[in-house]
Amino acid sequence: MYIMFQSTKTLFQTILLALLLLPPAAAAQESAAVRQTDSILALLPHLPDAEKLDAIYTLVDINDEATYAKPYIDMLLAEARRQKNIEMEGHALHSLVYHYYFRFDSDSIFIIGEEAIEFLRSHKLYTMLNSVKNNLIFRHFYDGRTLTALRMAEEFYDEIKEIQDEWLMVEILIIMANIYEAMEQYEEALRIFEQCIEMARKNEIKRDDFLAHTYNLMASVAYDLKRFEDALLYTDSVQIELEIVQRNFPERNLQLQFFMMESDRVMAYAQTNRHELALQALRRMEDMFDPQWEGTPHEAMQLHTAYYYFYHLTGNYQKAMEHLNSTLQYVETGTENIVISHWYNMLKARLHFDMGDYRQAAQTAFNVIEGRDSLNTQRFATQINELRTIYELDKLELEAVRKQARIRQQHIINIASLGGCFLLAFIVVCVAWNRKRLKEKNRGLISQLTEQDRLEDELTQRQTTIGELQKRLQLYETIETADFNPEKETFEKLDAMMKQEMLFTAIDLKQKDVADKAGTTEKKLAICIKSVTGMTYSEYINHLRLNHSRKLLLNNEYYTIEAVAAQTGFTRSNFYRLFKEKFKVTPDEYRNGKKALVGSR
Repeated sequence: MYIMFQSTKTLFQTILLALLLLPPAAAAQESAAVRQTDSILALLPHLPDAEKLDAIYTLVDINDEATYAKPYIDMLLAEARRQKNIEMEGHALHSLVYHYYFRFDSDSIFIIGEEAIEFLRSHKLYTMLNSVKNNLIFRHFYDGRTLTALRMAEEFYDEIKEIQDEWLMVEILIIMANIYEAMEQYEEALRIFEQCIEMARKNEIKRDDFLAHTYNLMASVAYDLKRFEDALLYTDSVQIELEIVQRNFPERNLQLQFFMMESDRVMAYAQTNRHELALQALRRMEDMFDPQWEGTPHEAMQLHTAYYYFYHLTGNYQKAMEHLNSTLQYVETGTENIVISHWYNMLKARLHFDMGDYRQAAQTAFNVIEGRDSLNTQRFATQINELRTIYELDKLELEAVRKQARIRQQHIINIASLGGCFLLAFIVVCVAWNRKRLKEKNRGLISQLTEQDRLEDELTQRQTTIGELQKRLQLYETIETADFNPEKETFEKLDAMMKQEMLFTAIDLKQKDVADKAGTTEKKLAICIKSVTGMTYSEYINHLRLNHSRKLLLNNEYYTIEAVAAQTGFTRSNFYRLFKEKFKVTPDEYRNGKKALVGSR
């Protein structure tokens, strides 16, 4: 809890402090949280501003896991803005993102997330900014937009690097490594994890069991790569780091971390046929297993899963089946655990197959596949209903905002009608003058573009003539004396092919496909384009597309702007933006200005 109350001089302050210092066991219970909430709500009207903010923040804190937390977050946001408390407003926006993240409300989290990012960045609240960014990245990731999540993480890493916050940089790198691991790019994930370890040691970053946790992730990646010896080395590093944490913080209970470490050892030892060592690790897991964990399925499932892998890999299928069935008993039937249930049942199907019970294996696998299809159908229907509800709520909220805006606008007009009329007249004059100046400017730009087209055509013709002369000259030159430029030759071949076959108009054009058609590699292709034109591959393709789009705009009047964008390999938004950047006018202005220029001549 972030809030530290100052001296309590009033009766209300004393009561509030007592509420906050309730025993953890009682505060963890829902009934205790409800009593605390009701008591604080009763005190709120009597508290001064500073303590009121602290009290509302406490309401958010004790209800952060509840579905009804949002009204308290909204209350905190409104009060923080009223008191102009920047830090508390940042906490409120951060809590909203956190709330929507765990409600799987993707639309809302991205809307409020953008507002939170802008606010936190402008006020340099980088710790909360990092948390908000992480939630947005993971939401993209869990929604299946892996590349978007990765790009967002890379952009944020560059931003954090500018403020030189090593810990936040390491946190973002850990996320990037997890994304690469999910994309099955294990080598890249392992490289980034090693970079995190190096940065943490170099800058002496000591955040509890961070190093142990990172080594544990590296062991998992090594296991995916089937580098079981490396996985064991990483697990040994986990043990070393946990022992260091235990010496420095003797009050910390690291029993669970050691338990999970031994679980990794069991699977690595079993995979390398060191069954005796695997069995010893299993025994240590049993010794560390806390009886209280029987009520928490995750730890009990981990123990039975380790036994399952051990017995399966050592050929004792009956024992493996017993432990797998025990694991399945811990899997609840709730929606959150259906995916886990499917995964364990697929392990069961594989075990039936290895036992020779092919009919049962096929039936189990079929049931899992059928269940997955049903789950996907349910999720789709739920998402449709959620979208419909969100859409209706958004419409109502938008209509309310518009109504309030109309009332405010009418009020302003009634108070200052004369000033409004004068301002309107001034704006009309300014707009007319600016339009006239812009039209003249556009006409000059279009004239320049026309001249540029003519010069490019003339340059193309001359290049063709020069190419023919060079071909003739090569007949009289030896290989030793020839001024051979392989990059230029590759580019001329590429440029001719792109313009003759109009390859650049394909929306899904990939650099690898272009390199294959040009008879070279992606790297060499990028080098030759950069060497000859000074442009990157993407800039070169956009250059061809934009020049082709100008011809379409002028020669095909019946084409809409969307059609021209599609014909040249762009989306509408990208086409408008890139065309404006390159030619300083929009496609519509270019087409209309060109017509006006031709008509004036």
